[in-house]
Amino acid sequence: MAGLKSIIRLRKHQLDEKRRAVTRLQLMLDNMKREEARAVDELVAEKQHATTDRETAAAFPNYNKRMQDKLKLIVKEEANLKAAIDRAQAELQDAFKELKTIEITDRERARRAAAEEKKKEDQAMDEIGLEGFRRKDK
Repeated sequence: MAGLKSIIRLRKHQLDEKRRAVTRLQLMLDNMKREEARAVDELVAEKQHATTDRETAAAFPNYNKRMQDKLKLIVKEEANLKAAIDRAQAELQDAFKELKTIEITDRERARRAAAEEKKKEDQAMDEIGLEGFRRKDK
């Protein structure tokens, strides 16, 4: 049984590591979404400014192309992060299932050991009772 306790402790540690990995990936995705929103807001502001300023209007097409490329890259990175999060969550679920299986096995073993101990104790008590009855009967 001590072996299962060690395995359970190890699996819990691995599960915690997987949880932290999912959290880190989710934070990265949130940061990417904020960066995307900031870039879109900046692009809209520059577009608005380009309608009122000639110099900005002349430079806006190049700026717009760079920002569109940046936005495409951000969207691609977000898709990659979402895929990584899905994989990490699947690994997390598998690790959780393994941990629960081991914990259930450990509880079942402990229950069986306790039942066996109780059975032996009951048999010993029955023997004591029978011996007392026999002595009393003689």
